[in-house]
Amino acid sequence: IFSFTYSQLGHYYGGNLTDSMKKQYFSFVAQQRIPGDTMYLSQLRPIEDYQILASEGAQWMNLIDVNSAARTGSFVSSLEQSMGNVKDCQSYTQSQISHMIEVLMPQVAQMEKLGLLNRSYVYGFDESPASCENGVRQLFGAIKSKWPSLRTVAVLNWPH
Repeated sequence: IFSFTYSQLGHYYGGNLTDSMKKQYFSFVAQQRIPGDTMYLSQLRPIEDYQILASEGAQWMNLIDVNSAARTGSFVSSLEQSMGNVKDCQSYTQSQISHMIEVLMPQVAQMEKLGLLNRSYVYGFDESPASCENGVRQLFGAIKSKWPSLRTVAVLNWPH
């Protein structure tokens, strides 16, 4: 899968992209049948980005990488974890879980209000080993308890 996000594109244009440039980017990738979404979001996107993605036909839109949301202030992404940079995925403190929920709460409310929650998901645990099962169950369990309809997505590197 092709992965080149508008945030990466911003590096070539000296920083943040304008809303017009984002719309052009999302439109272009949609025309090429390339998902405009990214799994590795270490912070929330502006709600307007989801509106643009939806208007361009995005089927699925990630809200955040839950590993980032749970790790207060450190933004440990699933990508960093899968690359071996972070080994601590076995368990999360209640404070970390509460922080993740607090980070997601306003975004989930906005997506519900816009009628886009059915196209939303949270990602986490990219290629994580079976030793992370407890952490997966903690974070995704807390999400499902709070928002049963919010999809959770993981790519797990667990033996059959």
